[in-house]
Amino acid sequence: MSVKDAIDDLKNEITTAGIVPENGLGDELFLFSSTLSPVVNVDLIIFNNQNQVLLTWRDDPYTGVGWHIPGGCIRIRETIETRIQATAMNEIGAEVNYIPDPIAVYEVFNLEPREGIPDQNERSHFITLAYICRLKNPIFLNERMQWIDDLPDDLLKCQDCYRTDWQKIKNKAIRWVL
Repeated sequence: MSVKDAIDDLKNEITTAGIVPENGLGDELFLFSSTLSPVVNVDLIIFNNQNQVLLTWRDDPYTGVGWHIPGGCIRIRETIETRIQATAMNEIGAEVNYIPDPIAVYEVFNLEPREGIPDQNERSHFITLAYICRLKNPIFLNERMQWIDDLPDDLLKCQDCYRTDWQKIKNKAIRWVL
């Protein structure tokens, strides 16, 4: 079987299974696709009036255990604005306002061995568009959310890229949020 035939068969199976890429790929297909190409995602750097940022707790085999800046992967034919709002609802249960231009763009690699992940290429390469945000309305924080002044030591390693630009990000946020 040729590569083209195998791809055509896969496309037919996806269609037959009722998968609509615009609605998400499902875990198995998403993980497979992430072994073939970088994943584009948005990170929401959500500030309050005290210039603190909202972090959420994460514990998964792909990124590890620790605090992280909420983020979500952009789906096919989905606008960045739609993904920003969907991520805000999924991660913190609220809508956000945001500065339309990303404050930073990062190329993130998860190259350290990850226990329990059979294919180490899964979710290993991201192009991250980072946006400064603020909440549209106050929210109730649960035990997996926290306002912080500075990036904690237990920030997920895959988000260490923020440490280099953190002061620049905070300076721009304080001018916009306040």
